[in-house]
Amino acid sequence: MGRAAVVAKVDGKDRKFFGKLFADGVPIIGRTEKAVENNEWPTGAVIMKEKLHRTDVLIMKKDPKNTLNINAKFFLVVCICFFFSLNPCNAQRKTRQRPTTLHSMIRESDVDYQLWEGFTLVQKANAGEAPAQHELGLRYLTGKGFGPDTAKAVFWVQKSADQQFLIARFNLGIFLLNGIGLDWNPFDAYRQFEAAAEKKLPEAMYVQGLLLTENLVVPRDWLKAYQLIKEAADNDFAAAKKILKEFEKRGIHIDTTMTPSSKAKAAKDSTAKKLRPIFLTFDVDTSSHADDSTIVADLMREGSSQLKKSFEAMRNQPDDRSASALTVKSLAEEADAGSPEALTYLGRLYEKGLNVKKDRFMAAECYLRAIRAESARAHELLVNLAREQGFAQELERKAKSADTQAQFIWSGFLAVQVENRLTPDQALGMLQSAAEKNYRQALIELGMCYQSGRWVKQDRTKAEDLWRQAAGLGSVEARIRLAAISVVRGEQVETNLAMLRQAMEDGSVIALVAIGYCHEKGIGVDRNKGEGARMYRDAVQRGSENAYRALRRMHDEIRPKEKKFEVEE
Repeated sequence: MGRAAVVAKVDGKDRKFFGKLFADGVPIIGRTEKAVENNEWPTGAVIMKEKLHRTDVLIMKKDPKNTLNINAKFFLVVCICFFFSLNPCNAQRKTRQRPTTLHSMIRESDVDYQLWEGFTLVQKANAGEAPAQHELGLRYLTGKGFGPDTAKAVFWVQKSADQQFLIARFNLGIFLLNGIGLDWNPFDAYRQFEAAAEKKLPEAMYVQGLLLTENLVVPRDWLKAYQLIKEAADNDFAAAKKILKEFEKRGIHIDTTMTPSSKAKAAKDSTAKKLRPIFLTFDVDTSSHADDSTIVADLMREGSSQLKKSFEAMRNQPDDRSASALTVKSLAEEADAGSPEALTYLGRLYEKGLNVKKDRFMAAECYLRAIRAESARAHELLVNLAREQGFAQELERKAKSADTQAQFIWSGFLAVQVENRLTPDQALGMLQSAAEKNYRQALIELGMCYQSGRWVKQDRTKAEDLWRQAAGLGSVEARIRLAAISVVRGEQVETNLAMLRQAMEDGSVIALVAIGYCHEKGIGVDRNKGEGARMYRDAVQRGSENAYRALRRMHDEIRPKEKKFEVEE
């Protein structure tokens, strides 16, 4: 197996990152040093990465040894969280996990050859040769043989795309979809993908198919999405082959021998299932049941490097109490920051009595907090727990005995529709009773009621007062919520952004969405809608409905008045 590395300029310095690849060289998320140690790289692949305008770009191209001329296919693939898990959002969240050595594992051609080849490229590009224009654009993008220059990169790729060079049209779509050197515009991007897909470019068919699952750019169409991705897979595009498995998990499988009316019915039936959009990433198993393996996979994907390290130590030394204690401590810290994955896993430990004393009520509390943090898994686990023999009766007994945790849990059961033995007034009363005794989770939840107008008249000032009270009692989640509100208002932006960035590093989806909003609007950072959209996508992949609504709003604000872009609520 060959090796590859990812090289980026960060703050003017070359830094090397590592990434796991598919057999055909298409990058996926989950870059780890272990991938390098295990030599998990495709033969002859060279991956270059450049930090451009706060955007992480991945270029896939053949090794120079195997390249005969500039007409070889060079594919620019941007992992958006989102592609993004791209994801660029995950990349930004997890920079501390990456090695920063300057040593490169890539064998470069000598400088003289690069300069000579660059001179030839410029000549051919100026002469109007579309393949040369495209390659020159990529060289400017990566800084290979030329000084990195995003504007020139976009200029030459666009010149090539204007001549209908398919790979250039695809890459121009990627630029537009990410706001790289151009204004973020997913609709113009879709036009580029659609045109390239019509010419049977597998990568374009794949991306267009995934966009058809989102219900953001164009109306969701599972049938057409399946057909496009199936055709890309039939053309031996590895990423499309992999995503087909997720379609099948979701029950989307259109028999090509079916009649048009039968196909339409099958597509309608699939849509009626109200499945979450797939989005342009497939490292998140969004269709699996919330079992131990998927919960651990979520945690390992989103957890901090410290948590992963302690988790591996515990797994390798299951009898080591100190390793188990460290893992639980790391989990609790990220859970306090509002990581839905950490909260879900911590709840599972308490439910099963693994490395902690078994406590079904603590498990239920963790699951409720995870749902509040917009977990995609916790609701199923909470429902199963609530149905366990004797749980409901014991919960009722403790809540009526004024146990604050039980009051919070029973009230929460109505809020998340696990059961409806309480009326809204009864649930509110229990929550207020627990809050009056300074139970932090009840204070936060009661604040959520006042913020949204659930069970009470909406009063956002009252909500913030309750969160300040919880923060004063040591609640990290409450502090993060207050920081998110303040930064959106433009209050103490620098201080609050610093807090939110740390919270994002610790796994907070609230912080991730808030910082995405800052990038979208230019609050405390350079305005970059592409970066904002990528961060929203990352949050959506983790279950955030708020992030999906933000993405929808961004799309609606610039939606063209064309029928094919009309999307229903």
